[in-house]
Amino acid sequence: MHRVKSQRPYHPVLFAVLPVLFLFSHNIGLVSLGQLVIPILIAVSLAILVWLPLILVIRDRFKAATLASVFLIFFSSYGSLFNLFANKSLGTTDIGQHKYIFPLWAALLLLIVFLLLMTRKSLASFSLFLNVSASISIMIPFLSAAYVTSTRVTSELQ
Repeated sequence: MHRVKSQRPYHPVLFAVLPVLFLFSHNIGLVSLGQLVIPILIAVSLAILVWLPLILVIRDRFKAATLASVFLIFFSSYGSLFNLFANKSLGTTDIGQHKYIFPLWAALLLLIVFLLLMTRKSLASFSLFLNVSASISIMIPFLSAAYVTSTRVTSELQ
């Protein structure tokens, strides 16, 4: 357990950068690597802006990192959730509207934040799990971009 507590959480930064890399990997023919610098700097700044105050207020680096990651995941995935429910109805009610989706999404976020704040258990092991998960998640767009680039170069050489 001592080894886990000595680990440093870095997953908030990776979860913040993930949407930028995901979009890049899906638009690799339209975007150059140089165009990633500013969006990545903005994403990292957002992660730090969310994470640092939590560290100062909570005084538990693992809990603060987990809360920051939860917020960043919710923040970056809202658009996908909204698109999932677009043009969907429940009876005669069009549920694919912000007035229905956002309050539920915000309530779920607040519930998770409340549960994380109330837990008395150490989140060191969970934070390590999030470090590994975020690292693996970051590899997916990198591998996708590398594959697309290599097949494009191979086809150009033929």
